[in-house]
Amino acid sequence: MIGVTVLFLLLSGVAFLGYILNDLFYKIKITSVLPLMLIGLLIGPVFHLVNTSKTSTVVAVVPYITALAVSFLLFDVGLRIKIKDLGISYALKFTFALATATGILLGIGIYLSTGMNAYLSFAAGFGLAGPSAVVIPTLMKTAKINPKLKALLNFESVVVDTVTLIVPLLLIELLAQKSVGLGSLGRLFANFLVGSTAIGVISSFFWIFILHTFRSHSEEYSWMLTITMVIATYGLAQALGASGAVAVFIFGLILANTQEMGKTIKQYTASMQKMISHISRFQKEIVFFVSTFFFVYIGLLFKISENDLWLLLISTLLTIIIYFVRSMFIPMIKMAFEEKEDGAEHTIARFSIARGLSPIVVATLPAAYGVYAPSKFVDLLFLSVLITNIATTYGMYLFAKRLTKPRQVAENHENHKL
Repeated sequence: MIGVTVLFLLLSGVAFLGYILNDLFYKIKITSVLPLMLIGLLIGPVFHLVNTSKTSTVVAVVPYITALAVSFLLFDVGLRIKIKDLGISYALKFTFALATATGILLGIGIYLSTGMNAYLSFAAGFGLAGPSAVVIPTLMKTAKINPKLKALLNFESVVVDTVTLIVPLLLIELLAQKSVGLGSLGRLFANFLVGSTAIGVISSFFWIFILHTFRSHSEEYSWMLTITMVIATYGLAQALGASGAVAVFIFGLILANTQEMGKTIKQYTASMQKMISHISRFQKEIVFFVSTFFFVYIGLLFKISENDLWLLLISTLLTIIIYFVRSMFIPMIKMAFEEKEDGAEHTIARFSIARGLSPIVVATLPAAYGVYAPSKFVDLLFLSVLITNIATTYGMYLFAKRLTKPRQVAENHENHKL
């Protein structure tokens, strides 16, 4: 086990590495996500410097660490999106059409290649059907793309959880109970879509009222008070059977867009803009710290087994399917691109395929419902998370390369003229 001194050095080293990778992305063309996950993989499952067995503290605190990280990260995603930059209609069509097609094709692929029963195969397929609500927004902060495309990709990564979590949950319930009524199906979708949104909206307007009413007393501690409300919103949504992730996303979205919601609200919140800007600036620093260590934590959770060579090949094939299906659907969002040709923005849109929390949550569902699932079910999901993140890292490398190439050509041209 790691001693206190080594732990402190490791934590500071990880924080500095995360900062360096983010700051030098356009020079070294490597994002921080994959290296940080690999650090977790090395100190956990590979070299066992940290105990990551089923009975370890690392595994026991997964629900708490995940809830806290998601609360911080998705609130920040909402804060960064401007409603005027986001076409809700085509964003929703793109998100759900792509996730459904991807889930079906992955489910078929997993069923044919692994021999698992259809319920588990399609549960895994839909668990991998959408991009990560943690990884993609983190990458979007680094990427210099137009606000419309950035808003759409962030929106997709959050909202797609309604597919990547609900469908596997229903399939596991079907496997456990042999039947699920249409009534329970409707309630589940209502809780995730309508319920989550309603909780986020109510919480945000309630908090706007509190901040406005007590602004002379709360301004100095506005971020601390607000993040407390964010955590409460997440917990309330989860307790009511809704999605805490969607609720805190909506909370941040409304808080950041009060000046776009009509004359009455604009006048009411005009005096709060300085406070909201303060919250946003402080949130940016905190999110860097939280996300850096959260990616290391995800790496600690990876599973290594003797079947991984065959499953590694399957995961690679699944990643290829994800990429090509996504490429087929990219024309649906052509209005989000500023470039006319297949350049840097198209590259980042196609390679935004990194998977994260949803497959990890889906991997725990059979055990939670008392359903037998072979070890390859969990291993395949974890390996697919790793491979899709490798693919996205490669895509970000191509994106940065394509973006910097015109600058280099222009500089060379200017030097030649001189």
